[in-house]
Amino acid sequence: MQMALTPPIAAYACYPHQFPLPVPLWPGLTAILAAIGLVCLGGALFSGYIALASWQSLGRYSKDTSNGQPSIQEDEGQARFLAMLGMMSSFVFTIAILFNTFAVLLIRSCSAWL
Repeated sequence: MQMALTPPIAAYACYPHQFPLPVPLWPGLTAILAAIGLVCLGGALFSGYIALASWQSLGRYSKDTSNGQPSIQEDEGQARFLAMLGMMSSFVFTIAILFNTFAVLLIRSCSAWL
């Protein structure tokens, strides 16, 4: 979501017509882009929390009384795999969102690349 929203907003604010602007159209462009980054960061952290809670709830096995081994449901391995995949992807997205948000905060808006 962050990569779908911030580039078009920043592009329009800095290059609305045929010539680039030295300053953005909106004075609060950095705050707008940072707010988008923080909302996306919250979503990534929340999804990581949900995946972690799911993985922890699947980790509670019931002991089989006949042989003392944990009984695993037929589809529990798949659910544990998907929960672990959710935690790992949430971590990767959190890092990517942080890097993009720091770039918005550290690089001056409408600055020339050269």
